Amino acid sequence: HGVFVTDVVLRNPVEWTGDGSYKNRSLRRDEIASSMPLLEKQIALVKPKIVVALGRRACDALSKLFECPLTIDGSFHSAPRAGAKVVGCPHPSPHNYSRPAFIRLQEDIFAELRSYLPRT
Repeated sequence: HGVFVTDVVLRNPVEWTGDGSYKNRSLRRDEIASSMPLLEKQIALVKPKIVVALGRRACDALSKLFECPLTIDGSFHSAPRAGAKVVGCPHPSPHNYSRPAFIRLQEDIFAELRSYLPRT
């Protein structure tokens, strides 16, 4: 529908805790760097009108990739290199569910994105 929502790495990195379980871990720089060519190709193939970067790391990576400023404040920016607008959104992780301001910002961003979807 013209909106491409993405994180910077398209998998969930986990680490063994030693107590018989796994937990999410932060992305490493090498994982981000190795994911960028695939992400760039996906965006080029999809040709979205809007790219939504989920989280601070996605904002950082996509701002470098598309040479435009991008933060998780919900501001839409033009990214001529992508042929699209880009917007940063707080990551929908359980950690952020305890932050009412992040949830309100997500709701505001996705409400604005609905205006780009076709009416049915």
